Amino acid sequence: MYSRLSIVVLFSCMLLPAAVLGQTGKYIQVGDNGDSLQDSFWLFELQSTHAIGFAELLPTYKFEIYGAWSPTSSPGEIAFGNHSSAVTTGTVLGRLLFLSRDTSAGAEGLVAAIEAVASGEHSTTYHRTDLVFKTSNEVEDFGIENMRLHYDGNLTIGTSTHYNYKLFVNGEFRANGIRTESASVPNVIGGAAGNSFTSGNYGVVIGGGGAGSGYEHTVNGNYAAIGGGYSNDLVGSYSVVAGGYSNSLDSVAAVISGGYSNVIATGSSYAVISGGISNEIGSNSDYSFIGGGQDNYLYSDLNYEVIGGGRENGMTAQGTSSYNVIGGGYSNYMTGSFGNVIAGGIDNYTFGSYSVIPGGYQNSTLDNYTFAAGYRAEADEEGSFVWSSYNGGSGTCSSDAENQFKVCAVGGAWFSNNVSAASFTDRTPYPYDLETAYSAVLSMRRLPDGQYNPDDMGSQLDHESLHPFVTSVEADGTKSRNLSATVSAQNEVIKSLIERVTVLELEVTAIKAKVR
Repeated sequence: MYSRLSIVVLFSCMLLPAAVLGQTGKYIQVGDNGDSLQDSFWLFELQSTHAIGFAELLPTYKFEIYGAWSPTSSPGEIAFGNHSSAVTTGTVLGRLLFLSRDTSAGAEGLVAAIEAVASGEHSTTYHRTDLVFKTSNEVEDFGIENMRLHYDGNLTIGTSTHYNYKLFVNGEFRANGIRTESASVPNVIGGAAGNSFTSGNYGVVIGGGGAGSGYEHTVNGNYAAIGGGYSNDLVGSYSVVAGGYSNSLDSVAAVISGGYSNVIATGSSYAVISGGISNEIGSNSDYSFIGGGQDNYLYSDLNYEVIGGGRENGMTAQGTSSYNVIGGGYSNYMTGSFGNVIAGGIDNYTFGSYSVIPGGYQNSTLDNYTFAAGYRAEADEEGSFVWSSYNGGSGTCSSDAENQFKVCAVGGAWFSNNVSAASFTDRTPYPYDLETAYSAVLSMRRLPDGQYNPDDMGSQLDHESLHPFVTSVEADGTKSRNLSATVSAQNEVIKSLIERVTVLELEVTAIKAKVR
């Protein structure tokens, strides 16, 4: 007699294709639904096939599951679970393991696993469950977790912590492109988890950076970008903060390239701060520029202005102000209206329009079309040109008339070639009386031996012996000779001598007549 299994096998042999029947081995059917052999479990152990098929006559793969033969749309299914009646956070509901049979050097064992892990207590309406992907680290029995697909479809890599992002990677990664579709134009957000943009913005890029609470980047504008750094804040479309720390921008199409605590205020479109520390462009200062340095500032309502760098240089508006430049230096200040330049130096000041200070110390221009240079030169009247030397650390050189050219030079003023002018204004002092003239002329004498230097014209005249009428005293107390007063005194002396000579000649003539 035949056993039931033998009958099933024998029956199966009559229904199997010739390609299978021509091989040696076993094929077992469990379950039979008439001629619908696909509604059965098949186990094949043939020369060419070692496979299990559920509702599949000839499985192509080692393990295949199909749904019922009828209806044909019924899917194949496989289920894992446990019998826990009280599922809590962390309960493993099912596990798929991957094993190695390599026995060399103790390599046999688990190499990877996929687990279904409850992320909260289950109820009739609440079945929050994560899928955890583990790989072997040769230490843990079931490997270590490297990726988790959370209950809401968010995916984390390198951490089990849930974040409100579709993808969160804890660690470095490389990718050909990253996009978060929040609008018709994608936004790209990198760096710290707290980096953010205002809802409804589009075309936003945060390249990276940011840090913990209070140090994140924020963007509010379309087609705006923060490249990196941390704690940068950007408001305004088409604008860029390239990097740095704690920079703030609130204008359209403006740029802060980097640095620390730099500010472009509201309404300063197309303004630029290249870098540095605590530099500021105020509100409504379009097309203005600060190159770098520290604590430089352009106040409000300044257009097309430039501060190249330096420290604590500043501009304020005098009405409508434009086209002014401070090149650098320290503590230079400008309240001019148009076209002024302070190239550098320290504590220089410009007021008015179209004036220039090339550098130096504590120079000022207080009217239009003026020039001041050197040490404490003051071009106070319109059109004046003032140059001042260093007067021992004290005193100033100031213009006292419009369109004046004034030079205060302790060491003298020299011209290498002819000097011509359409006219000279005569301000020559003149002696009060003949006695003053004689005294002034007679007071001029050379320095005593030991002080006199025939090779140095500045060490030949004794300035201390000069009469007050021909003495010029500089702001620092230095004495020199007043050449105009000297000429006036000599002129009076010469006239006096001529008169005396004339009288003497008449007396000589009379004496000669008596002698004859």
